[in-house]
Amino acid sequence: MRIALLSLAVVAVSFQVSCDDSSSLLTDPSASVPGSPTLKSESAPEPGRVNGGGHIQEAARDVSLAGQAKVLGGEPIDIWAGGIQFDDVAGHWVIQFHEVSYSHLVGTSFRSTRVQRLQFFENAGETDCTAGVRVHLEGLLDGAAGWTALVVVVGGSNEADDTVRLRIWGPAGEHYDSASDFSSEATCAGSVRTRLDSGNLTVRYPG
Repeated sequence: MRIALLSLAVVAVSFQVSCDDSSSLLTDPSASVPGSPTLKSESAPEPGRVNGGGHIQEAARDVSLAGQAKVLGGEPIDIWAGGIQFDDVAGHWVIQFHEVSYSHLVGTSFRSTRVQRLQFFENAGETDCTAGVRVHLEGLLDGAAGWTALVVVVGGSNEADDTVRLRIWGPAGEHYDSASDFSSEATCAGSVRTRLDSGNLTVRYPG
């Protein structure tokens, strides 16, 4: 008896946005692979998104984060500094405050319950960064409601590191900003962000 074995090929496609908003396709989508799904047309716009995770560490200070967020639809709204905002978005983020200067946060975890909006910035003309994004979040701090957070990410290109800034507000007006504990190591699109010491974050500008 003859047994036919069917081999399923999987094509992995990876994108990286450069500062001039061009994309580099690392795997050729035109290659014909039997049984593979049809890839989206290259002319179709890409939704904006951010994903990844890692640690920022400096002396005793240590914060980790991980998550993803993406644009679901809707027209962009023009905002300050040439950015665009989307309100039809989804995603989830976790921020763990291992050791920070604000004692009430030490050892706690923020978990988002909703992504409020995403704000994207192109960083046109820069050579060591890709697009930036501000992720606005609602969520819980160790299960307690009423907390909001802002995750600012700018992806690094070439040999540059990804950089982040983390801010969180409590229901009683508490406020923490990673800029108070970590050095400003941003090399593009402003300051008060610190480089990611381990991990990887990817930002894809819409379009």
